[in-house]
Amino acid sequence: MTRVEAAALSKAYERRFALREVTCAFLAGRVTALIGHNGAGKSTLLHLLALRTRPTSGEVRIDGQLAESDAEFRAALGVVSHASFLYSALTARENLTLVAQLYRRPATDLDALLARVGLERAADRLVREFSRGMVQRLAIARLLLQEAQLWLLDEPATGLDERGCRWLEGEILAARAAGRIVVVSSHHRDLLHATATDALVLVRGRVVHAAPTDPQSLDTLFNEHL
Repeated sequence: MTRVEAAALSKAYERRFALREVTCAFLAGRVTALIGHNGAGKSTLLHLLALRTRPTSGEVRIDGQLAESDAEFRAALGVVSHASFLYSALTARENLTLVAQLYRRPATDLDALLARVGLERAADRLVREFSRGMVQRLAIARLLLQEAQLWLLDEPATGLDERGCRWLEGEILAARAAGRIVVVSSHHRDLLHATATDALVLVRGRVVHAAPTDPQSLDTLFNEHL
């Protein structure tokens, strides 16, 4: 997977449009900061890219082909959002074992993965006992286990302390270096300063800016659109 495109994507709920004619592209080895006020359409765009909802019009393309929600695409897609999609009645290790089975990944290095995300001491605790930050770490462990090629991150720093945010920065930078496609919606400026290569700004469901970026440019966009 080298390129994911939104082609004239629109999404309406009854008579209200959450997105209007959004056309943009996300490339391998790039991290796109998705910026906009609450209600600008950021989460809607991420849901459409993940094929979790159907567009009113337009389409999502992967490497020039129409995206379809088949097993191959699901295996290549990693999502971290407000909903954790974890099983609260299972332990951290059990959740990752299920992911490994679902995506046909080896489950032999789960201890190393749990240590990587800082959950080695909580491996056999039930997820319902976790803090929000621990849940977020386990959700990120899931997409690492999947070896997802497309990362769609909606406020991934939620619940993380400063040390956790630095760790998350490192994981996003590693994904970028490995040629993953990363799209991040976040109010955490330092996280985007450290990782973003591009910025996409939505205002009332429309793209008003899409270009490579740097920390100074990001600050300007944050000040104007957050």
